[in-house]
Amino acid sequence: MSFRLNWTIKQLTNLKGYSANKKILISPWKFYLGLLIKFIPKLHRKPISFSFKNGSVINIREFMSIYIYYEIFVDGCYDNLPVKRNNPLVIEVGANTGFFVLRIKTTYPDAEIISFEPYSPNFNALLETIELNNLENVKPINMAVADKPGRLKLFIHPTNIGGHSIFSDNASENYVEVETTTIESILSDNNISVCDLLKLDCEGAEYPILKSFTKEIATKIRNIIYEPTYSQYSVEELNLYLKGLGYNIKSQHGLIVASMEKI
Repeated sequence: MSFRLNWTIKQLTNLKGYSANKKILISPWKFYLGLLIKFIPKLHRKPISFSFKNGSVINIREFMSIYIYYEIFVDGCYDNLPVKRNNPLVIEVGANTGFFVLRIKTTYPDAEIISFEPYSPNFNALLETIELNNLENVKPINMAVADKPGRLKLFIHPTNIGGHSIFSDNASENYVEVETTTIESILSDNNISVCDLLKLDCEGAEYPILKSFTKEIATKIRNIIYEPTYSQYSVEELNLYLKGLGYNIKSQHGLIVASMEKI
């Protein structure tokens, strides 16, 4: 709760943030309304719609969706990526409710995206985002990605829709079982010879996924952006592993970018 309180106070007193929201949203006041009525979990269950000036629409059901909106659309954490093609092929691990998909399709309208989201409520919201915005060439898949195929426990965070994890210490003891696939299988099943961008936001699962990479897999994935989980593993060690596969590494908005290009 302390994070919510501190972040809410910061936004309510942030004039630059208001200016940024005003440039993006038709009704920027809805951002601040959302902060207040979504502050206490499950108190206000009806969604709030954010209508963008570019025609996009997202539904906000949880407080953390407001935070994710701010990260992606205001802070631009996924902007300025080292993607060269105008029609990139993107694989997303941890799609949540689809805000990344919307941002990528806004930046690269001709992008082809394969999005994986294992938690059914988030997956349904992802489908809604795709439908609301008439997004084409997006393939949503209700599965988890791991270092091996099968099934695993996904521990459900009680208040953070972006905090569900294969590690119970990152979430809670409540879990659902989900089906898993691998990056190697995704590439093979979809006949992918070149993936322009692999995005991972999966609360610690990025470590075993990336550690499963071989040289052959790395040659097919030009760029990676992942959210590191410092409490779960050595980010430095993982980055060294990626460097050994030929990637160049940099940090961006708290995320790690690994690219076969010079960055």
